[in-house]
Amino acid sequence: MQDRYVGDIGDFVKYGLLRALGKGKRLGVAWYLPAAADLTGSGDGRHNGRSEPHRKEIQKWMNRLPSTVHAYYWRRYSNRTFFVINPDSEIERRLDKFVGCWGRRCGELIRG
Repeated sequence: MQDRYVGDIGDFVKYGLLRALGKGKRLGVAWYLPAAADLTGSGDGRHNGRSEPHRKEIQKWMNRLPSTVHAYYWRRYSNRTFFVINPDSEIERRLDKFVGCWGRRCGELIRG
């Protein structure tokens, strides 16, 4: 997760997903600070600077990440992707429940 734009709509999704998956578990979260060159933006929400379509970028990362990986592609209000790497059976169940409760109308689960 990027260390910027705190409090935007994506934060509600990411924290909701972490709550849904994390109860009684120890989760690792990759949080990063983008390079200074990546911190530009007009404030209009068009700050991601993607050079390729979002779904193609998801597939690129899924191919690069190790072992079992699923991506929850949130596309409501703004595109976000949350990768779940090496889930155990309980995390798989919780992820399915999260997507089933409110995620299908807002995004999709892409299984690796």
